[in-house]
Amino acid sequence: MSSHWSTGPILTSRSTGWSRSSIATARRRNPALGITGLLVFGSGIFFQWLEGPREQVQQLMTVLRADPRHDNVVALSENEEVRERLFPDWAMERVTGEHIRDVLADALDSATDPRSAEVLTQLLAQLDAGPLADLAERSALN
Repeated sequence: MSSHWSTGPILTSRSTGWSRSSIATARRRNPALGITGLLVFGSGIFFQWLEGPREQVQQLMTVLRADPRHDNVVALSENEEVRERLFPDWAMERVTGEHIRDVLADALDSATDPRSAEVLTQLLAQLDAGPLADLAERSALN
């Protein structure tokens, strides 16, 4: 198992200029960088999970922070850890806010690494009572 830098979830408050082409670009570029992850969007809020080699993830974070379509980028966690990837086959998958709980629960059910299970459990807890608590609610209102 190799070491992966994981930024964890990232929130932005604004979606100006976002389009389906953003996902297409990520799906095209991320595999070459060794980056996998998911993107949830709802009510102007992005929740993004990035995993991959430290340097590539940090470079992508620099690009995201400089992109005028992303405002108030907040990295909720940044960890370098040796564990299985949570989303190994997703160059960047878009998930609606109303489905994020199901995606995370499915990933938890299939996680074989205890550290991955812990991260997924924490993300589910953040959806219940943490900074991501109203993401699904806001998405359902759209």
